[in-house]
Amino acid sequence: MFDLTKFIILFLCCLSGFMIVSYEGVAERRGWPIGEKFALSNPSWVGILGIFNLIGSIVLSFILNPWWSALVVFSLGFLGNLIMTSIFKKNTQILALVLSIITYILVLIYVF
Repeated sequence: MFDLTKFIILFLCCLSGFMIVSYEGVAERRGWPIGEKFALSNPSWVGILGIFNLIGSIVLSFILNPWWSALVVFSLGFLGNLIMTSIFKKNTQILALVLSIITYILVLIYVF
């Protein structure tokens, strides 16, 4: 059975994961500053958090909703990342970290 609340929370979790994981590559090409914690070349807790967000949201979506919702969460997370990074530019780092922490809380409250 499809649960829209869980789907939205997992989409936001996937979005924050994509934002964290992909920021370094985008920032290097566009000349934006890269925070020490967001550089995936030297893994930090923020990079690990982003990878867990990305993979965990897809796995949870596959388990909790119909199988196809995992594909939609992944696709919308990727497209949302492109849009949000284009809009927020250098501030993507702060937004991604805040969104990631909020989605962890929401996952703990509403999903589990």
